[in-house]
Amino acid sequence: MFELVRKWLAPPIFPGEEEKNRRARILNALHISLGTAILVFGGFDHNFIFQDTVTSFF
Repeated sequence: MFELVRKWLAPPIFPGEEEKNRRARILNALHISLGTAILVFGGFDHNFIFQDTVTSFF
């Protein structure tokens, strides 16, 4: 299971293209970091900051 997650989150590898591999690693790290931040802080905002707005929909 852990190996499956590692493979899924790994950056793409382009054989013989060092510059492309470097850019792919950087962009992959950036996407994972930003996605994690959005999930963590988005959940935090939803539960604590916008509490009145969420309850007004019901």
